[in-house]
Amino acid sequence: MNINEMIRKYDIKMIGNDRIGVLAPKVGKNEEELMWIKTHKAEIVEELKVRAAKEERKEAAFKELKKLSGE
Repeated sequence: MNINEMIRKYDIKMIGNDRIGVLAPKVGKNEEELMWIKTHKAEIVEELKVRAAKEERKEAAFKELKKLSGE
């Protein structure tokens, strides 16, 4: 199993500083995968923080570009 795959499959999102929310399907839950998510929580949190930081940099660059173009 891979972190990015699990984030996408279970729609994992940050809820707080070091908390995650996992949207597990009501039907067809895979308990093994859910346990994997629990044991790899720290790595998942780190990946979500990296993604958020990239998104913030992208938004800041876009705002700067808009400023420079006079919009």
